[in-house]
Amino acid sequence: MPRGSLEEFLESDTIQVLELKGDWGVGKTYYFQNFLAWAKHNDKLGKIKAYSYVSLFGCASVSSLEASIFASHEPLSDKAGARLTSASKPIKSFLDKVGQATMELGGARFAFGTASALIDGLIRKYYIKDFLICFDDIERMSQQMSPSAFLGLVSSLKEQQNCKILLIYNYDKLGESNQILRQTIEEYREKIIDREVSLRPTVEENMAIAWPSKMGRPSSFEHVFKISTCANIRVMRKARWAVDYFSRILGDQWPNIRESFQLAVSSLTVIYYSRKDLFPDPSSILADDFFKHLAAESQMHRAQYESISRLGYTPAPHHNMILDFFRHGSVDIDSYKGLLQANDINERLSGFNQKCDRILSNFGSGFFVPHDQLTRELLEFLQLHSGEISIGKAYGAIDFLDQCGIEVDPILLDHAILSHMEREPQLDSYTLNFSRLPDAVREDIQRRYDAKGASQSISHLMQSLAGSNGWNPDEIRLLRGRTESEWLEWISSFNPSQESTESGEFYSDIFHLVATFLKRFESVTDADDQATLEKIRGVLEQLRARSPVDRLRVEMLFNYMDQNS
Repeated sequence: MPRGSLEEFLESDTIQVLELKGDWGVGKTYYFQNFLAWAKHNDKLGKIKAYSYVSLFGCASVSSLEASIFASHEPLSDKAGARLTSASKPIKSFLDKVGQATMELGGARFAFGTASALIDGLIRKYYIKDFLICFDDIERMSQQMSPSAFLGLVSSLKEQQNCKILLIYNYDKLGESNQILRQTIEEYREKIIDREVSLRPTVEENMAIAWPSKMGRPSSFEHVFKISTCANIRVMRKARWAVDYFSRILGDQWPNIRESFQLAVSSLTVIYYSRKDLFPDPSSILADDFFKHLAAESQMHRAQYESISRLGYTPAPHHNMILDFFRHGSVDIDSYKGLLQANDINERLSGFNQKCDRILSNFGSGFFVPHDQLTRELLEFLQLHSGEISIGKAYGAIDFLDQCGIEVDPILLDHAILSHMEREPQLDSYTLNFSRLPDAVREDIQRRYDAKGASQSISHLMQSLAGSNGWNPDEIRLLRGRTESEWLEWISSFNPSQESTESGEFYSDIFHLVATFLKRFESVTDADDQATLEKIRGVLEQLRARSPVDRLRVEMLFNYMDQNS
């Protein structure tokens, strides 16, 4: 930290203009304000009478700067305040005459508008002397302001008014915002600026400012900012506010995702606020192209995304609520409860799967864990948690114990299968195959799913197979046991206003469902599935013969099929 340089700046008779540089948000202004309070307390200000802080953000003229210096100044001691009051007396007597439309000065008469310009000059000449003036946000100065006029003011305050000037800005951003200003500073640097200092605080130093550890700073927060090397205090504070907000609205609900969610909050804060150059559209952070960016082949892209890649952040659907908070300052938690619940369950299961892996790792990592200890730990784990791990892990652990001569109650595998079916209402054959289950276990699971599916209503199955685009053609087998009378009853009584999917969508009519189903499955080759189609066609013929109205309805259904073939 540059405290020694700042002390020398205050004490020196030759160092009048000091340049304090640093990245945005690292605490340049905060650091100097703290240093100034320390210097005032320790009587390190010497002959300095007053302090003025002036931000150049949007400032467009030298006269407005001079007015800001005067308006924002504060005496640095009672003695200095008395001296300034004394110096203001001749200006006050001068200002008393301003109420006149014209005034006389040195034998000449001036209009009021001209006199006001003279007043500005007198304020500079007689009052703003021996000041410490901090010009901040120089890179944000309006392009209407003449850079040479600004530096001329700095030079005048330094040479004629004996002021000490501190210039604070982000040098790297200076050229991006105002190339002419950067060129002008470089041109006159040697003449105007006496000393240059850079503020480069560590992440730990700024973390102690943004979120003191005594306030219960979470480890996820520390991890993200250390890994990303982001020392921006403003970003840290935004992350702290976000973590605090979500801690309040989530409370003790969904405990299994609390740590990973806090990690996501901190990670997204860093990405959202410090890398807008890479993600001008914040929603792209959670889009499919997020990983494409990180996997970019060119060295240029690898360098740009290196800090994000180090975070190890993985987008998830429920992270949209974090972006909602950044955009709006609040979140409708009710709209995310389903996602949060599903992720909490998955996280809980993942934890048990990992624990099972840790126990089994004692087998493959050496001979130091004896037989009795390993098999006992694994059996006790299965007895407690067989329903909370994947079927593949449960079967693998049971098979391992069987090879070790340990008899395992078959109900433990049954618990794993039933829990899986409860979590996954639809059969996912790929997942089961990937689990490397033996054929007998896979066939058993298949039969269970078939029995479960066959017990569902025709309406539910037809909506799944013909009412949406995400249909699974294998599920036609679940309709094989339905009789022609069941089909007749369903087709005759189906009322779309009383039927809905789990998402609440309504299907327009029976014609859409039946016609779509017949078209989708007209080329099936299995005899049982062909029999299902024949039952439906037979029912349609019965309806055609039932009444003239029904005949027209059936013809409309087949016309619908022809039009959409």
